[in-house]
Amino acid sequence: MKMLLVELLEGWNDVDDAIDDANRLMQFYLNNILDKFIETKHIKLENKFRLGDLYIIFKEVEDEDEIRTRASYVIGEKKIIIYLFPDDKETIVNAITAKNSDINGMMREVKSITSTLAHEIQHHKDNVKSDGKFVKSKKAYNYSIHPNDNSYYRLPHEIWARMTEALYSINELEIKNVREYIEEFKKEFVAWDRLTENDKKKLIKNVYKYYKEIYEPSMNS
Repeated sequence: MKMLLVELLEGWNDVDDAIDDANRLMQFYLNNILDKFIETKHIKLENKFRLGDLYIIFKEVEDEDEIRTRASYVIGEKKIIIYLFPDDKETIVNAITAKNSDINGMMREVKSITSTLAHEIQHHKDNVKSDGKFVKSKKAYNYSIHPNDNSYYRLPHEIWARMTEALYSINELEIKNVREYIEEFKKEFVAWDRLTENDKKKLIKNVYKYYKEIYEPSMNS
């Protein structure tokens, strides 16, 4: 099945749903850890959850050299693994143990982890929507390939997921100018310089559409 970037970008419900799900899941995760910390004064970051048909695992990693990526999505099992590196652990622990800890404050502290989660949830939504056909080749299916390979960054489903991740990162900035919004998007989009000029143009066009149809109305509501 040939899946072009423009076919993935059919509308904005998936983006909003992925962002909402990532926020909801991270809040649930942090609440779970905070409640147990209040009860036992012990912090255990490794947890397993279900969100509908999606299975999510948060896993601590002591040695960053062992893992090449911050997260992965296992297509056949509909499973997301979020790897928590030492810096992530320190951020979460500090957020939980800080005086007057609150979930909103903790969410601000773990924003980069939540945006990564939104990226992987987008993969899941593309997987479900296309019945697993959003990857069209063995190379695309096994997309845990060398991070210096430009072809990885140019896979349509990876571009779409990184778009969701970038939008998550900038949506709380309350930007009221579409040009500024697009410039911030370019900064937040992972490996922007690795894209082809054609893909960049498609992304800018779709980010403009997102701003006008979703973001701007939400700012004015």
